[in-house]
This record gives sequence, structure tokens and C-alpha cells, in this order.
Amino acid sequence: MRIARLVVLAGLLLPGSTMLLAQARTQDPMLECRGIGNKAERLDCYDKGMDAIYGVDEELVAQREERAKRKFGLPEGDNGLEMTEMTAKIANVYNDMKFNQMLIELDNGQLWRTTSTGSLRSAIRPGREATIGPGLVGGYRIRVKGGNGFRGVIRIK
Repeated sequence: MRIARLVVLAGLLLPGSTMLLAQARTQDPMLECRGIGNKAERLDCYDKGMDAIYGVDEELVAQREERAKRKFGLPEGDNGLEMTEMTAKIANVYNDMKFNQMLIELDNGQLWRTTSTGSLRSAIRPGREATIGPGLVGGYRIRVKGGNGFRGVIRIK
């Protein structure tokens, strides 16, 4: 008799608890993120949900931005934040006269090789400020502060 009462009681409570669980799921913004198909959008949704729950972690935001700078120009992947352009000082320039190319080392440690695209009318010299951004049909291009034009570049390191 006692077991029968427990079974009946469990049967009464179970539908209610299932309904409460379903209600909690629809109110949890983190659970809504799971249905987003695009990885970057899904991650952004989770980040916003965590920020809403725990507050923005400024240190993590700074770390993500620094990582984006280090990864800028490297082949794509799930590398977090994507930048549209980056400015840095030219540390060294190595000329390859045989192939009419230059290796450009920036003060942040990145190494870029020029391509034959573009028409930069300014010297690429150490100490000058350079901005690297996306090209019109893919790839990247470098512009030197105070100069005209651009030159295509490929990230080596």
C-alpha cells in the first residue's frame, strides 16, 4: 500500500517537475545559444550570457584582443576575434632582389613577405609605421604611413 502511494505521488510530481524544468530551459539564455549553427555566433552568444551572469571580465577581453593581434594574417580557423587591420612599426626589412620581394619584420615579431601586387610609392624602411589590412580580392596589403599606394603581403610568421 505504501509503495502504491509513493508511485501515485511520484506520478503526480513528475509531470509538474518536468514542466518546471522545461520552463527553466526556455528562460535560460545560455540554452538558447546551443541552437545557433554558426560557431562564431554561438560562441558570441555564450560569451554574452556569461557576461550577463558574472559580469564582463576586462582581463579576458584584453587577452582575447592580444591573441587576435598575434593571429592576425595567419590562415583562418577558429581563432577567436578577427581584426580588419593592424598597425605596427617596421623593425627590419630583408630584400630578395632575385625574386623582387621583401621580408618585412614588424616590431610585434610578425614576418610578412611582399607579393607582386600593388604599387607602393614609398620606401619600406625600419622605423616607419605600416598598416596591414585586407586586400580587395583576398589576401592582405601593406600601406606605409606618409606614402602612397600599397603592396600585397603574405603572413609568414
